[in-house]
Amino acid sequence: MLHGAPEKLGSRVTEKEIQNGIRQFLRMNGFFVIRNQQGLGSHPGMTDLTAIKDGQIYWIEVKKPGGRLSRVQQKFRDEMVSHGGNWFIATCVEDVIEKIPGLRWLFGE
Repeated sequence: MLHGAPEKLGSRVTEKEIQNGIRQFLRMNGFFVIRNQQGLGSHPGMTDLTAIKDGQIYWIEVKKPGGRLSRVQQKFRDEMVSHGGNWFIATCVEDVIEKIPGLRWLFGE
């Protein structure tokens, strides 16, 4: 179990704690990570994190297990995917490892 996994942190884990664990993990593995600010002036539905490495950009929406996307988040996802973007939801570090090909070696793949 990796830092940032909800099972390890308990049922009271917040999205911010999950996000911090994912951000730390990605940075330790050579990614440039941006925590996107939400609010006035930001793009509606923008993901929580943007991670960049080796010319690849990953749009990462962090949710607690069972969390759902808002309509504007769904629209942002659809736009990113329609333009060939790497967009995914992560509820823990393991989700990030599963979704980013260069990290799958951590699971022995």
